[in-house]
Amino acid sequence: MSVWCYLICVSRSPGTTAAHATTISSHGGISNSPPSIRLSRRRNADTVNTGFEDSDSSDGSTMLTDSQRRESGLISTITVRDDGEPRYCHKCCAPKPDRAHHCSICDVCVLRMDHHCPWLGSQCVGFRTHKAFVLFLVYTAMYTLLLFILAFFYYGVPLFSAAEFPYEDAAEIIMVLLLIFLAFLFSLLLIGFSGFHIYLVANNQTTLEHDGRNNYRVEGSNEIVWGSKINLFDLGHRKNFEQIFGTSRKLWFFPIYTTIGDGIRYPISFEHYNELQNTA
Repeated sequence: MSVWCYLICVSRSPGTTAAHATTISSHGGISNSPPSIRLSRRRNADTVNTGFEDSDSSDGSTMLTDSQRRESGLISTITVRDDGEPRYCHKCCAPKPDRAHHCSICDVCVLRMDHHCPWLGSQCVGFRTHKAFVLFLVYTAMYTLLLFILAFFYYGVPLFSAAEFPYEDAAEIIMVLLLIFLAFLFSLLLIGFSGFHIYLVANNQTTLEHDGRNNYRVEGSNEIVWGSKINLFDLGHRKNFEQIFGTSRKLWFFPIYTTIGDGIRYPISFEHYNELQNTA
């Protein structure tokens, strides 16, 4: 199972913004200029979504129609840069969706990028591979823990409890001790790493979001809210988990793609959004 998860992480694309790289002007032309953001509140009491407008320009561009917005795959964003402007990647010449980041190694914007992992064939962990990566950590941690337990009781206990050494060669003793030590070390590291990523999934965060911050511009305020302590994407532990692993419990333990959404738009906590408005 661990090998299956690893192969998925290595072979599957983490999800990129390539399919959403351009914006369409009202007269059918192509524009790569950063769009402006117009926030709008949903009537639903659980989530908040944002609207999207094209920037006014000298070529006569106006607000996009709904059909143009659907055809172009335009994104709805609530996160902004430090200066309050929409997030835009000048390397990819495309607007950045919420939670997307540009990987300097892969030279592409990755949807809901968690981190770049050199151990996965120099691949990024992103929207389409996050579930497989977490399962890979969990199954590998279980394997190394089982290996440590078996090595300790099968080789270690006889070594320390027997009246005479069960091994005649000193090299065998060194190999047994090395096996027990490495199995213990890797199991300890992988259990901690797995626990950290399960914690991130439960709180609907990525490694980059945990180590950094998101800047939000809330409706009715010209101020930028630094959301380092407020996570708008936190919908509660169960919904957060389902965002990555899907709603079918039978498929939670397999690296089958069941992640909810398209990697472009994300539901937002209405409660946390109101909290941001009060602090703005």
